[in-house]
Amino acid sequence: MKEISESTKMATSLISDYETGKKAIGMKVAIRFADYYNVSLNYLMRREIVPPANKMELLGIEKNVDDDEFMRLYNELA
Repeated sequence: MKEISESTKMATSLISDYETGKKAIGMKVAIRFADYYNVSLNYLMRREIVPPANKMELLGIEKNVDDDEFMRLYNELA
């Protein structure tokens, strides 16, 4: 969380509030997170299932992996 805080220039307590749902994420903050994770806003808001190709390569998985397996692998990366 410290790395995210430094990169996005947001306090760790604020990031924690976003993660726990105590605060709603506005567009400017969503853009910061999308930029940090190098994903689209659609992916960040779970409107896309497949992440950018570079994330798939980083995870070492094929594009035909099922959603549950993908999420398990993706969460291990975080």
